[in-house]
Amino acid sequence: MRNNPLEFIKGQEELRKIYEAKLLELEQKIQDISSTDVVQLYIQLKKEIEQTDEEMKATLDAKKKEYQKECIHPMYVCFNLIHHVDHIYLEGGILSQCINCGKVKRFSVEEAGQLFDEHRLIAREDYFDTRDDRYLIYLSPEWGCYEKIRDFYLRAYDSVHVEILNEQAAQMGMSIEEYICEVTFQKFSLPKSNTKNKQKGFKRTL
Repeated sequence: MRNNPLEFIKGQEELRKIYEAKLLELEQKIQDISSTDVVQLYIQLKKEIEQTDEEMKATLDAKKKEYQKECIHPMYVCFNLIHHVDHIYLEGGILSQCINCGKVKRFSVEEAGQLFDEHRLIAREDYFDTRDDRYLIYLSPEWGCYEKIRDFYLRAYDSVHVEILNEQAAQMGMSIEEYICEVTFQKFSLPKSNTKNKQKGFKRTL
């Protein structure tokens, strides 16, 4: 499945296990050393452990950057905490994080508004004195947080749900990736009183 975060996580864990197994083997060799005649071997093994640990971190980091580079960034979560328009909001942009790969990016107010309208940015929509003065803010605790939203999003890729979601996505004329993003947006960005999900026929199966 294209752009499947669970497959990426699985690959990362497999890499981690390979390096951790090597580290465990090296540590065991050190424990087996009891003679002062092998002090130099001990030093060499400790150095190899440090190098292996650094290599593991570098490899995992490189894989993460590669995944983030290839990610289509289907949906972001808004981290804007400002509850009123001011200089920082207008000039600093809106900090957001990709729910799929974790990459952080800052958008202009216009860009964020367009992403929200396209259901590609999870945020709370609010207004000032008139309905024309719209702004977007980070979800409050009662609405959710990044970890909670990402957990919901990842569970949608779990094999338990994929078959059901595939059928529902096909009925909506969407790819499963698009459908998972839409269901996530519907759950966390729209008020419970919103009837859009009923109009579009979305089923919350997660």
